[in-house]
Amino acid sequence: MPLRSPNTPIPATVLLGAIRAIIPANTALTQVTGDTTGLSQVYIRQRYQMSLGAFPAVNLSTGVQQFSIVSKSSYEGGVVVLIDYYQRWDQTPQQLDTIIASMDADMERIKANLEDNPTLAQNGQAYAVSIPKFSLSADKGEEDNTFGFILLKRTLMATILTLPYDTNG
Repeated sequence: MPLRSPNTPIPATVLLGAIRAIIPANTALTQVTGDTTGLSQVYIRQRYQMSLGAFPAVNLSTGVQQFSIVSKSSYEGGVVVLIDYYQRWDQTPQQLDTIIASMDADMERIKANLEDNPTLAQNGQAYAVSIPKFSLSADKGEEDNTFGFILLKRTLMATILTLPYDTNG
């Protein structure tokens, strides 16, 4: 028996692409490489590629995805999107407190950008019904030295509810 095709109306890659387009507005991400959109600083599931680029930078990925049956063949679901915001500590003359304050301001702006777009759309289709819950990591940040240099990281977790979908269709 072959595997059936996915039914969810919002594959994670589509959702992350839609979120990527929303989050950088009015953040320091738009001031790094001359890209006024900031999109060149937002990566989707590409931590290594991000490590080779300029900072600050964001890497998007998904956390827990949950789907519940609501009738014989229909489901509704929710996806936790992880918005990891990184800043290099070793390449800036700024004091640690200044870096953390800047990261905090950007995380608040990213959250506000998502709050202003509660019905994310892709190709005219509203994929996310709502974003009922946000969680933000501690403002002191975490240190990440995966790539041989020190990155400070904060994470915004956005729970996104998807439209109900039918497995027969």
